[in-house]
Amino acid sequence: MTGRPRVVKKGTWLYGGSVPCAVLIMDVPFQPGAIHADGRGNIVRKDPDRPGPWFHVQYGSPVREGKLGSNGGFYASLDEAEAEVERKVGVVAWEPSE
Repeated sequence: MTGRPRVVKKGTWLYGGSVPCAVLIMDVPFQPGAIHADGRGNIVRKDPDRPGPWFHVQYGSPVREGKLGSNGGFYASLDEAEAEVERKVGVVAWEPSE
């Protein structure tokens, strides 16, 4: 893993069974800490970042081709990230690894 995020796996799944959407799994150096706010939007606490490596999932937007639309979370391994993607969206056509 480098100090910068890099895509380690790409795939395509079908939103609603017909709209092709990208999914990316990236190798990232840390998981950002959660930010906690009160009911008025004031930050009351920020958890510390957790050093990695982590695998961050991002889903492509079904309405804006080429745009990432949703954060799919952080996982401790590539296998865990891939399994969670497939659990959430079903069949994924993964591109061959380089």
